[in-house]
Amino acid sequence: MSRILGVDLGERRIGLALSDPTETVASPLTVLERTGDPAVDRRAILAAAAEHEASRIVVGMPRSLSGRAGPAARAAA
Repeated sequence: MSRILGVDLGERRIGLALSDPTETVASPLTVLERTGDPAVDRRAILAAAAEHEASRIVVGMPRSLSGRAGPAARAAA
């Protein structure tokens, strides 16, 4: 079975979570510091996915309390 890597993009940090092999439950994996260079951050995420043999990467879409996409959601897209 495969695993899913969950990504939570923040302004200063990137949270990573990894599913169990049945893709039922995810647990925190690590927190990466943002470098200011999206290409470097992307490589770090892809390296974590490869290291843990994740078959998919899911990026969280941050929403405001009203449910609308704000600046953080636009940055994640």
